[in-house]
Amino acid sequence: MPQNVAAYYLWPTVWVGSRPPTSGTPIDVRVLDEEVYRTTLPVGISVKVRKGGIFFFDFSGWPPGRAPTEDSKCNLDIMAPIILKRVTVLNAHLASLYTALSLQQNRAVEKMVVSPSDLITSDSLDSRVMRFGSNMLLLGLSTASTPSMYPSGRHKDCDWRLMGRNVLIETKTVEESFRLLVMILQHEGSHVLLVTDLYARSCKAYEDYNHS
Repeated sequence: MPQNVAAYYLWPTVWVGSRPPTSGTPIDVRVLDEEVYRTTLPVGISVKVRKGGIFFFDFSGWPPGRAPTEDSKCNLDIMAPIILKRVTVLNAHLASLYTALSLQQNRAVEKMVVSPSDLITSDSLDSRVMRFGSNMLLLGLSTASTPSMYPSGRHKDCDWRLMGRNVLIETKTVEESFRLLVMILQHEGSHVLLVTDLYARSCKAYEDYNHS
């Protein structure tokens, strides 16, 4: 089966939709895997968002990002431009998400951008199998959703995978981010997606004091 699902794990970590109870009781880490949003965009890309901050994109219905055949997945010349196109879409969504967060919640957060090595891949939006490549940070974060409970009396702040999730991205902000992404993808300009990707990378570089 061609791998048509690409995803990113938002970093620094956030909660999406709503926060889990903060009564001090142990938290079931499986809450990170809860689906909080799913839709199919007018351009044909299906998306899903988990509470733990993973944003999935299924490119099966969007020809520029769709793997053509089963045999092509090992052909670098065929897959490289497709993977790069997926990366530009994910970075355009990141730019849209940060914009929506500012407009809807009047909040700014540290930026990130996605490179091919940062992609999480899967066979479908509902597959439990995710591939993390060589990114050890993503691999470590993924273990946060293993089916286990924290030991009795252990608070969520004791685990680095849940520490720092002080930002809540509300559902209305997620919806707005995808509305903005659709505007980019439907724009008549042929270079708008690429320019948005470059803009996202420029913002990240500026935050990192990389003015070159």
